[in-house]
Amino acid sequence: MHKEYARLGVERLERRDNPSIGWSFWEDTYLGAVIYGVGQGALNTVNGVQDAVIGVANLPAMVYNNTIGYLGGGTIG
Repeated sequence: MHKEYARLGVERLERRDNPSIGWSFWEDTYLGAVIYGVGQGALNTVNGVQDAVIGVANLPAMVYNNTIGYLGGGTIG
């Protein structure tokens, strides 16, 4: 579902018509899609929180570089 959401591929039609080809809980059920989506959203939220913590940690260096650094005091890497 996550790779073929824009089109219904031939492989998918063949798999739907012939169950012996294979079945995927994550791609072939609404519950699987909901669980997959909620999990992905939770991971995206965790990633956003990590990015915010890194941004706050880098804030003092950015302020210094954009004020004293421009006045010839050197910059912080």
